[in-house]
Amino acid sequence: MRTDTISRDDTQDMEIAALKTDVHYQINTTNQNLNSLDEKLKISNEIFIKNQNNMSGLITDANSKINEVNRRLDRQSYALYLLYGMFAGLLLFAFIYFIM
Repeated sequence: MRTDTISRDDTQDMEIAALKTDVHYQINTTNQNLNSLDEKLKISNEIFIKNQNNMSGLITDANSKINEVNRRLDRQSYALYLLYGMFAGLLLFAFIYFIM
């Protein structure tokens, strides 16, 4: 009976050792996967930051171009109002000159 107990304990010890080895392997694999994911996340964040900086630069350029177009439109509007004023002044002058 003692030999059965000893052999059973040896078998259990071997099974426990095999399970420990398997658990350690699974833990190491999980840690490697986590490290790989961490590296991929860092790379992804770097790419995101670069893209964000590029977009920020593009938005700044677009805003400056829009502001320049708005300035040009303002100048053209002022010139058009000046032409309307000159035309109205000529009509008034012609009206006064020819009527009076």
